[in-house]
Amino acid sequence: MEEGIVAHASALNEKRITFAEVARRLGGELVGLKEDFVVQGVTTVEEAGPGWVSFVGSSRYLPEARASKASGFLATAKTIVPDRPCIVLDNVWKGMLFLLKHFFPPPPAQAFVHATAIVGEGVSLGEEVWIGPYVVIEDNAVIGDRARINAQCFIGRETRIGDDCLLHPRVCVLQGCEIGRRVILHPGVVVGTDGFKYEFIDGALTKIPQVGKVVIEDDVELGANTCVDRASLTETRIGRGVKMDNLVQIGHNVAIGKGSVLCAQAGIAGSTRVGENVFMGGQVGVADNLEVGDRAKLGAQAGVKGNVPPDVYYLGAPAMPAKHFMRICADWNHLGEMRQKLRQIEEKLAALGGNK
Repeated sequence: MEEGIVAHASALNEKRITFAEVARRLGGELVGLKEDFVVQGVTTVEEAGPGWVSFVGSSRYLPEARASKASGFLATAKTIVPDRPCIVLDNVWKGMLFLLKHFFPPPPAQAFVHATAIVGEGVSLGEEVWIGPYVVIEDNAVIGDRARINAQCFIGRETRIGDDCLLHPRVCVLQGCEIGRRVILHPGVVVGTDGFKYEFIDGALTKIPQVGKVVIEDDVELGANTCVDRASLTETRIGRGVKMDNLVQIGHNVAIGKGSVLCAQAGIAGSTRVGENVFMGGQVGVADNLEVGDRAKLGAQAGVKGNVPPDVYYLGAPAMPAKHFMRICADWNHLGEMRQKLRQIEEKLAALGGNK
């Protein structure tokens, strides 16, 4: 019992950190601090209480910050809260990241295989791999160092999972797929489903076997219930650092360039090539066999049916340059008036025609 109390106290002491120490660790300028305090945690300006730290990333939140009970703030040079302790940073999220990692550290890497896990023949497990309850790993799969495979995940035969990957519960990585290092797959992700390929043969809709694979490069994160289809013959590839929200669908043979971001319910049809650092808003749909240029931005619900040049901002369905779409939207608000005026003009023209 005493050992448990000592261990708990030791854990609390490891998290004990003063506001001034936070500033020192971050290399930020400390202003307005009259009496140092131990940081209890980090939260929003509305929820913060004494001992807690909050953040002000925009000047529009300064009124709420002034009314907050927080003992200190992370701020930029333009968002310093008057007469309140602040750590001034170029980006408040640098400080938030530090505090979140301090108070909510990931579980330490450790070698563990749960008794209910099923590990096939020829499986290679790296150092400090953690395998949770009811995980199934089929024959000849390779799991890298410090990977964490949570409950009820399925890893297909001859699949490769890189170092430091995190698979949340109920992730499926099907046969022959390759996952890079530091990849995060959220619950319900499926990598390597069959591509949606059917052809009419002898009058019947016939499934075409999908024998390719999926390759996911390093530092990718896929949101919950996102699906990435395997290629018909070669590979579907997700580039380094790509981030996808929940419920994204990637079709077979698609290639997505590094650093791109896809928001919830975006869908890309087969064989489309997406460039680097592309942004797609929620519910964007991209047709098959197209090219989306580097750094293109596609706003929410854009419907893309043609190639997209690099460095553009498109909106609407069908997708078009954002300025053109906004002009159309402005006209929508006057359609009733325009229709009435058109009728009046038609009536006048008809009257003039009758008189003639």
